[in-house]
Amino acid sequence: MDLQPSTVSGRATKGAAQALLGKIYLTLGNDSAAETVLRAVVTDGNFDLVDAPADLWVVANELNVESMFEVQFMEGGYGEGNGLTGSFSPSALTGGFGAGGRNRPTLDLINTWEAGDLRFKASMDTMYY
Repeated sequence: MDLQPSTVSGRATKGAAQALLGKIYLTLGNDSAAETVLRAVVTDGNFDLVDAPADLWVVANELNVESMFEVQFMEGGYGEGNGLTGSFSPSALTGGFGAGGRNRPTLDLINTWEAGDLRFKASMDTMYY
């Protein structure tokens, strides 16, 4: 059965499995196998890039065209859903819970971004608004 992202919310799809397989191939150093499976993910027409990089992180845009796999949780903040998200939040948001702002990107990761890449602020910002 070929389950597509538009019809199955919150479940792994063929594209998600192929993307994971491609990542595994890359990790193992099998670049040609990775290229084959990842090229299929790109060309199958089920995924695309969002127009504005900041839109990736807006709650209203969950399960967007760029999302290959998202774990779904109940809404409600602390006490409901998954408290692990606090471990990946800036300390000002969590009020001292979770990682307390310690789970930050390394300087090596930050330096991999090209100057002027519009995705940087949307993906690496240190505060939520």
